[in-house]
Formats: sequence, C-alpha cells, structure tokens
Amino acid sequence: MRTHDGRIPGNLGLWDQHLAIKWVHDNIEAFGGDRHLVTLFGQSAGAASVSLQALYPGNRGLCKRVIAESGTALAYWSVNTEQDTDIQKFISMIGCDGNAINVYSCLRALPAKQLQISKTSSDVTVTGQ
Repeated sequence: MRTHDGRIPGNLGLWDQHLAIKWVHDNIEAFGGDRHLVTLFGQSAGAASVSLQALYPGNRGLCKRVIAESGTALAYWSVNTEQDTDIQKFISMIGCDGNAINVYSCLRALPAKQLQISKTSSDVTVTGQ
C-alpha cells in the first residue's frame, strides 16, 4: 500500500526484507557467519524479491550474491499494475475511506484479525486480476 503524497511509501514487504538483510549483515558473525559472504536466495515470488533487493542501492555491501530460482523482478506476475484500484477496493470494503492520513490511522487502529478476515474475503488478489 502506498499513497501518492509520499506519507505511506509503499512496498512495505520489500522494506521489511531490507531490514532483515541489514540485521543479518549486522549480526551474522555472532552465529559464525561472514558478513562479507551473505547470499540471498529466493524461489518463485521470493526470486522476484531477491532480484529487487539486489537492485536496491540501500543494500549495497550487505550481501555478496543473489540466487533467484524460478522467478525474476521482470516477471509479469511480480508487479501489480492494478495496485491503486485494488487498494481503494480494500480500503472501501473495510470502511477506512478518507485522505491518506485518515486511512493510515484507521488501518493501524483495526485489529489484525479484522484486517486478515477482510483481506481473505475480498476479491483483491496479488496479481490484480
């Protein structure tokens, strides 16, 4: 989810992955690893994710190699071209219409279970179809 005013940046899953990569880089030596030899691996959708992480300048120096198995960031299914429409449908369905700040506050105030139930009962899919 993202807003066009920049208040909600979008790609939150990718931001979470970036933080995990940074954590591994900062802590791997405590587990006997070498921070200069970290390899990212992803299969299918995970391959698209590691491809995107490899391209992100903020990850420069945090990993040495990337293995993308059976997927890529260029795959048609790795990009949701209907994201704005899908998000609007979901926000309307859950009852959080309004400007970006109000929507953000509304979503944060909802119990996780309600968000999960709403997401699984909506017609919004990962591919936007």
